[in-house]
Amino acid sequence: MKRIMEHTVQEPNQEYIADKIDIGVKTAIIEELERNRKLGLPMAFGKDGKIIVMIGDKIVEEREYERIEKVASPNV
Repeated sequence: MKRIMEHTVQEPNQEYIADKIDIGVKTAIIEELERNRKLGLPMAFGKDGKIIVMIGDKIVEEREYERIEKVASPNV
């Protein structure tokens, strides 16, 4: 009697720790931003080469990034 065995390989259902951390960090940032917005606390963001400062739902300042030149220290 010959027995034929069928074997199928299934991909393991893996959740990577990096994905969990990434989702957790994004969730924490969103919650903190929402809390600051509700309390009317200032928040600063970098976007499209500009620094944007918001208080609540209003943009109060928008400024272009300034290029910072690295100057050699005389002590080095």
